[in-house]
Amino acid sequence: MEIFPDAIILIDEERNIISCNLVAEYLFGYDSGELLNKPLNILISHELHQVHDQHLKKFSKTKGKRLMDGRPVIFGLHKNGKEIPVSIAISSIENDHEKPFFMAVIRDALSVSNEIDKKTEHAERDSLTQLYNRDHLSNAFSSLNSEFNYALLFLDLNKFKPINDKYGHKVGDEVLRITSQRIRYTVRECDICVRYGGDEFVIILMGISSPVTLEFIAHKINASINKVIHVNGINCHVGASIGGLMGTYPGDDLDSMIKKADMAMYQAKCDGIPFHAHEDCNKRILNSLTVH
Repeated sequence: MEIFPDAIILIDEERNIISCNLVAEYLFGYDSGELLNKPLNILISHELHQVHDQHLKKFSKTKGKRLMDGRPVIFGLHKNGKEIPVSIAISSIENDHEKPFFMAVIRDALSVSNEIDKKTEHAERDSLTQLYNRDHLSNAFSSLNSEFNYALLFLDLNKFKPINDKYGHKVGDEVLRITSQRIRYTVRECDICVRYGGDEFVIILMGISSPVTLEFIAHKINASINKVIHVNGINCHVGASIGGLMGTYPGDDLDSMIKKADMAMYQAKCDGIPFHAHEDCNKRILNSLTVH
């Protein structure tokens, strides 16, 4: 049983522990041999004793080998009295010569949760730039409080395609990676930076209530991007065209927000300027003046 990464506990018909591995002892804080001949209930939160006993009695009457239905996560009881989240599955073990017994497979649910969080984090990251990707943008946007002030920027790099075409993808990828770092370091930790696709980026700026502040940040980002990038002895220079708008308006969803910011970015590119605010920014100023 020592080859398994999970805690393994064998239980007899009276629900007493007849064997366990080192992982089980470590998980629940017991020394070697301390769990032997103890009732399984010493590892379960007191509030769940009755429910667990009833569930196990019902399960013991069934035939065959299967996982016990029930809570995916319950609270186990550490030797020091603290409750720990665990996931428990029980299977019946039968043979012709001995009384049937049960095998409990117990997993530290907190470790599982942390592992899931890590996998989710990895799945929502762009592999090249390590910025967030579209999946994270969608999830983050859906969780925004409509009463919380924020702004959205859509950024497209200028002069990137000629660099990529002339010097190849390796140089182009390095330019994207360095540019992404500059964007990330220019904004705050609470802001959400996303590689939207190719050389396009979306940034959600949290707590922004003024179009003037939005424009200031956009110019700050552009100034950072405009600095020369040195890659393998090559001096690369890219700029950015940025469009933006404030928060959401009635009926706006993420797609409409990005579409408006994209339109503003295109206007900035056509005008040869670093930043252009969507007309909704002006509406926000007028609405603010009307209210006050």
